[in-house]
Amino acid sequence: MKEVKNEQGGQPDAQPEGMIPEERLKDASYHYPKGKGFLAPLILGIAALVLGLCGQALPIIGAIIGVITLAVQRFSGVPSNQQKAPKVAAALAAGGIILSLALSFYHPQPGAITLTIDAPEWKDSYGEITVFVSGETTRGENVNDTLEVEPNTPLTLSDYETGTYTFTVDADDLEFEEMLFEPEEDSFECQLGLECDSEIEIPLEYIPLDGELTFSLGNAIVPTETTTATISVSGTTDEGDPFTDSFEMAFGETRVLSNYPRGSYVFSISPSSFTIGDTVYSISARRGTFSKRDDVSVQLSASVDTQATQELAEQRAAEKAAAEAQAAAEEAARQQEAARQEAQRQQNSSSEPTGQTVYITDTGSKYHRYGCRYLRQSCHSISLSSAKSRGYTACKVCDPPQ
Repeated sequence: MKEVKNEQGGQPDAQPEGMIPEERLKDASYHYPKGKGFLAPLILGIAALVLGLCGQALPIIGAIIGVITLAVQRFSGVPSNQQKAPKVAAALAAGGIILSLALSFYHPQPGAITLTIDAPEWKDSYGEITVFVSGETTRGENVNDTLEVEPNTPLTLSDYETGTYTFTVDADDLEFEEMLFEPEEDSFECQLGLECDSEIEIPLEYIPLDGELTFSLGNAIVPTETTTATISVSGTTDEGDPFTDSFEMAFGETRVLSNYPRGSYVFSISPSSFTIGDTVYSISARRGTFSKRDDVSVQLSASVDTQATQELAEQRAAEKAAAEAQAAAEEAARQQEAARQEAQRQQNSSSEPTGQTVYITDTGSKYHRYGCRYLRQSCHSISLSSAKSRGYTACKVCDPPQ
């Protein structure tokens, strides 16, 4: 054994053969870290774990960093007791390797959509229901699809990509002669993710189509000369088809028209106006929408037509004034004719010979010549013209002048 003097100049310390003296180690170019301060394996282990968690986006990288971590730990030449948390670093590296390899070769699949149409009153004889599907995948692609779904039986859709989808029921498949099914909402939406199933339930409400459409013709004011009227109906059904109808109806009558299809109708009456006394009444057309769900009542009632009533009053006043004017003109013409006739009579009287005298009795209606036998009881002289004007006529016995 080689003897080495100590720093105090005392007796030399025993130095094992083959070992480098401490003084020479201080002068060496590489120094072992002291105090467990070698951090490289721990940092690499943490990086390996983090990159392992990103294995799908960065395949294998975490595993490579993990292997590097273990290699640095083993072949760096630094004793484990001089490394920072060597067991933790090794565990992090192993976790990064495992996660990186697992996620690199694992490809998660989209979940499945379970579609159910909930309609307890639906019968098998009604058939399937058409459902329209629209949406957009997470890759930005538009999706349009059509499904035939049997109500109350779940339908699994396992071939859809991740994205957002909207389901809409075809309303034409929900309508029958005496009943109707209606979804609670216009459309139903769902989100489909990776390894995550979605459920869509479309509840259908059962609506019996037992509503009544009634039409009545008001009888508060009924024309005295009219007991029935012609009702005209025109409109459009819900399917867009034109609809017309007409029928005779008495005032005060009510008629049920539930055989009409669903649609919107206009009811009008002919004639649409009539007069009672000095007042004009009109009946305006009315519109009614019949869905067969609820009862609908349409009534045509008379109301006073103010403008027509005023025009009638003015017309009647003009007719009355014209009648009075005509009556006055006729009276004036009659008086004028009477005056003309009187003048003519006087003219005829003045043209008769003057001085002719005839005789009348107290009781008779004849005028006579003087000496007629009928003048024995009484005799009064009078001119011929006066006798004629007073209505006396000539005696046939004595034949007086005419």
